[in-house]
Amino acid sequence: MFSLTPTFAKEPNLFETLLLNLVMVNGDQVENKEKPLWESDTVRREERTEIPFPDNLAELYTLQSRRVFLERENDTVIRYYLIGGDFFQKENAFMEPMTVWRTPKKEKDSYVPRRHDANKQMWRDFALLYDYKEGNHVAGVIQWVQRIAEEIDMQMVQTTIVSVQYGDKDFFVQNVFWDSLMVNKQLLIDIGANWREKIKVEINRCEQLADAIRKLAGNLYLASGGTKGDAKSWDKTFLKSRESASAQLYFRLDMPFRRWLAGITPEEVDSADYETEEKVFSAWQKTAKTIAYSCAEELAMHAGDAAMVGHEIKNEKSGDSVRYSAPKAIHQFRIQVAEIYKKI
Repeated sequence: MFSLTPTFAKEPNLFETLLLNLVMVNGDQVENKEKPLWESDTVRREERTEIPFPDNLAELYTLQSRRVFLERENDTVIRYYLIGGDFFQKENAFMEPMTVWRTPKKEKDSYVPRRHDANKQMWRDFALLYDYKEGNHVAGVIQWVQRIAEEIDMQMVQTTIVSVQYGDKDFFVQNVFWDSLMVNKQLLIDIGANWREKIKVEINRCEQLADAIRKLAGNLYLASGGTKGDAKSWDKTFLKSRESASAQLYFRLDMPFRRWLAGITPEEVDSADYETEEKVFSAWQKTAKTIAYSCAEELAMHAGDAAMVGHEIKNEKSGDSVRYSAPKAIHQFRIQVAEIYKKI
């Protein structure tokens, strides 16, 4: 199951969490007679049995993905056997309500479960989790919450994902991790459509900031005397410096972005009140730029005196030389950031 990246809505206690995640109507509107396992005429005993897609939620919820056999002696169970049970193909299995789906690159391709990257904050997948644009297929439980949002007595929706990072060939577990995101329920329904689009734009800008900070870190490494390597194989330390800088930026953006996202309340802003709406987004843009500039300054400071002086690197093919220095790298970074936010 953990290859599915299970997704669920979380409430203050277990009872309310179970109740909210009990999807009563399939998001794809497949209407069939409910057939829980205990109403089946036959009981399957074979190990690892492939079955057709369940066409009703009761059958899915009672699926025997594992079988337990109890061995009795007189009136006492003396041992048990655990074996693999029923399974069905994963492609386009939209009846499964807690799966995050990978959007296919080509129209003819199938949707398959998407594993979450442990190194990626959940909000960076906002569009995948909550939005139907660009061929995305939202998890069934999110569709269910969107459907009943107006009827439930809750202002905020906390979505949680749980996933497992496996080792070689999925033979063993390396890490178990989870993440959650709090959003106003109005953000998930029609009234929040315009807001979702603008939030996606800001997340895209964060990705561009991460690209800019990666480039800056690489240039500072070269300015301090490092080498990039050749076109076929970049220097590992060069790559590590870039990815480390990007990770640090996302770490610093993380909590401020979550707080900002949780504070968005579409029902309090009229659709024509552009001034108020723009204030909400300009506040985040200011925060994001401040964090990015702070990260850049720290990177330049830690690059040392050698980077301030700079380092000249010769291109073996063209014979031209390029001088890398901390002041030049910071200047280029600031130009990139201005470019990212130039339309605002």
